[in-house]
Amino acid sequence: MFYFCKRPFYSTHVDELKQFGKVVKFRRALERLGVLYWEYDSPLEFERRLREHLIRQILDVRTLAKKAITKAGTKSISAKRVRYPSTKSVFFSYVHSDKSRVREIATDLKIAGLNVWLDEDELLPGQDWLQKIEEAIKQSDAMLVFVSKNTKERPGSFYQELKIIHRNLRLARNRKPRLIPVRLDPVVPPFDLKNYMWVDVFSKEQIPSLVEAIYMK
Repeated sequence: MFYFCKRPFYSTHVDELKQFGKVVKFRRALERLGVLYWEYDSPLEFERRLREHLIRQILDVRTLAKKAITKAGTKSISAKRVRYPSTKSVFFSYVHSDKSRVREIATDLKIAGLNVWLDEDELLPGQDWLQKIEEAIKQSDAMLVFVSKNTKERPGSFYQELKIIHRNLRLARNRKPRLIPVRLDPVVPPFDLKNYMWVDVFSKEQIPSLVEAIYMK
């Protein structure tokens, strides 16, 4: 990956001017070869671009690894028994009409090394689902609240979960989990989430931004 600053360069030092000339030649060589590079205006923009690209590469590598494990699993071990290292526990809150889209995102986050709590995978028949959800929320490092055009039409248990999330945020002391609204569609999040910065995941290309938001300190 190559990055070039777009800011004008000024110097009266001969060695710096020579070095700048080498950079310009190198960039032109990349253009002739058709090699992709990125530009940035500030150190902060460079840091964000680099972090995003690294996350994308991690996702790509883990996707290839998962495919290889799945293929090998038919001969040796089941791919379902392979667990990636997890540094963060993430709780998913969503309306069930968005289940298919949310499950795809859960798969992407698992590949990125996150431990995802999804009700359909974790809840068993006969369990007190509200109690289990509250336990999962208390143990989570991040709580993703997915909002879409379906959120208001079919709230179901969505707002009950949201109340539990807010209650646990108020009571949390030493361990402060992060609440991240995630927009599946370009809609305005509910009033209870108006004070939180959201992340958009309208497409696969936006998944690295969500991963970054979860890991952000």
